[in-house]
Amino acid sequence: MITPLVKYKILREMKYISDQQGIMERYLLEHEGWDIHLQKTRSFILNCVRKYAPRSILIMGSGWLLDVPLDELSSMCDQINLADICHPVQVEKKAIQHTNCNLITTDLTGGSVESTYTFVETFKKTGKRESLQKIPVNIPTLPEGIDYMISLNLLNQLDILLVDYIKKFIDYPETEINDFRKRIQESHLSILEPGRSCLVTDDEELVFNNKHQLIERKKLIHAQLPVGIKKQRWKWVFDTSGIYNRDKITEFYVVAIDI
Repeated sequence: MITPLVKYKILREMKYISDQQGIMERYLLEHEGWDIHLQKTRSFILNCVRKYAPRSILIMGSGWLLDVPLDELSSMCDQINLADICHPVQVEKKAIQHTNCNLITTDLTGGSVESTYTFVETFKKTGKRESLQKIPVNIPTLPEGIDYMISLNLLNQLDILLVDYIKKFIDYPETEINDFRKRIQESHLSILEPGRSCLVTDDEELVFNNKHQLIERKKLIHAQLPVGIKKQRWKWVFDTSGIYNRDKITEFYVVAIDI
């Protein structure tokens, strides 16, 4: 059994649909900076899969497949499972071309998307601000028989839209918000087993002015990352057009861990 599907209405209202579309739009605008990051990610994944030679893999956070070397993986593995909260039509069409590729539509937070939506709806009706501890954080139910898991540019993303939606309607101290982020991230990390998984995530945001002077650093990971067997780190030039942070240049530090 897979974690139940989230209703389209909820995905739309919580910006999951528009955020996914925005990723492709930003890539088309910023492809030069993105391509370096995407190539490093694909190379890291291929190296891990070659090393462990799994028959079946699960890629969590498959998105637009920009960072997924699908053709190569399809020839290396018996089964590829692509998991995300929703899959673009273009990805569905591409997956069909690979007979050993399976699309899984699921909430990788283990149900926290719908729980957060319900939590906010309750506040709208009652006006009573409850502790964010009331939002359950669970491990998602995933397919059996998976030899290797890949958490792909997902860890930092799991909490972002949840927190954005909460903040839109309810004020909380930053300490409580960060504790909620930590619970979401720790839950995800708990399913990544040593010797059977790898992780790629952005862990720090750098904001520059138009003279490329650093004006802000933001910590993005609130849980303890695994030490792993091997670790790589690189910079991702994310937005040079001043859209993500208005009139600012945004870059991320990315960490890739062979767990």
